[in-house]
Amino acid sequence: RRVKLRVPNFFAAVEIAARSDLIMTLPSSLARAAANMKRFVSLPPPLDLGSFTMSLVWHARQQDAPRHIWLRRAIVAAAADMSSAIDVGN
Repeated sequence: RRVKLRVPNFFAAVEIAARSDLIMTLPSSLARAAANMKRFVSLPPPLDLGSFTMSLVWHARQQDAPRHIWLRRAIVAAAADMSSAIDVGN
């Protein structure tokens, strides 16, 4: 495959693909949502794309800030809820 563009998030990929002749790879749950929103066709990839890792990153000065701790915990909980509902295609 020839990679033409790398974007910082899936939402950017959807918008760029909607306005171009490029194709994109997405997790299956997001591919279904994009197909519904933008009239894309969703097909399985012709090769194994492997997996990806999501990371939460923050500045060291926020490490012990109570509000930031609350926010990080809320994000991790939301991601855990989402990942349990995502079809990973297995």
